[in-house]
Amino acid sequence: MTDEIKKRTYDLKCQRQGHTITVSIPPEAGEKAFPYNATVTLVNPVVSARADATFGGRATADWYINAEDIVLADAAGKPADQTKAAGADAPKTADQNKPSDKTADKTGTDAKDGGNKK
Repeated sequence: MTDEIKKRTYDLKCQRQGHTITVSIPPEAGEKAFPYNATVTLVNPVVSARADATFGGRATADWYINAEDIVLADAAGKPADQTKAAGADAPKTADQNKPSDKTADKTGTDAKDGGNKK
């Protein structure tokens, strides 16, 4: 037995998936304590899968989501603690203001209309 932490695992509610997703981050990212229903962003997420053959020519799949960090997001779905550093005060083009589906998947929230205004 060891006291070494190999990874930290969090269950995040995901509206797009319709259930919780389990995300693992390295111990260097630190322990996270977010308010209930807070919108978060996964930093550099990687999704991987492992499939195992079962009886009758079927298979089961296990999905794994790893990220470098989990950070609070602002209302636009961007990391709240990195907004100023990323040049949030600079003018943005219309394309830069639209969140992509990829961003919506990373935040674990539903983009409602795919990030496009109707």
